[in-house]
Amino acid sequence: MIRNCIFTGNSAQQGGGFWFGGVSAPVVEDCLFYDNRAYWGSGVFLINSSTTGTFTDCVIRNNEAESRGGGLMVHNYNFKIEDSAICANISLDSGGGITVSQSEPGVVTHCTISENDADDGGGIQLMTEAKIELDCSIISYSSSGGAISLWEGTMIDVGNSVFWENAGGDSIPPA
Repeated sequence: MIRNCIFTGNSAQQGGGFWFGGVSAPVVEDCLFYDNRAYWGSGVFLINSSTTGTFTDCVIRNNEAESRGGGLMVHNYNFKIEDSAICANISLDSGGGITVSQSEPGVVTHCTISENDADDGGGIQLMTEAKIELDCSIISYSSSGGAISLWEGTMIDVGNSVFWENAGGDSIPPA
């Protein structure tokens, strides 16, 4: 378990603040990931695990990716994010807040995804067979790229969530 930690001012090719991959999965609580830089997944990058990584009561803020996943990038990984904030992250390409690719259904519940920026998917980008459940969450104030971007073959299940004032649009496009 990783609890009450701050990851800041780091840089890497993947996962500027936090990188985790392989057979096990982290349990992360009450952590702050901010002002990190990476090509992919500047705040957090999760890759290649069939067990579920869990993030609870975390803040992923002010991170910048050159390509995808300004706040968080998930590739081929089971994950759950709850009671967390993913805010004010930037991706110079896509997925300002979160990018997910080739994952089992990820779960995002009771989260605020706000003020993120990317040309495509300011809040969330789903690509390459990604699946996600979004429940009781707020996606707001994405400065470009819309609330959510879906590639063909992706799936999102949305319940009890609010989309508000996203510059690129508040609707979920058809996949």
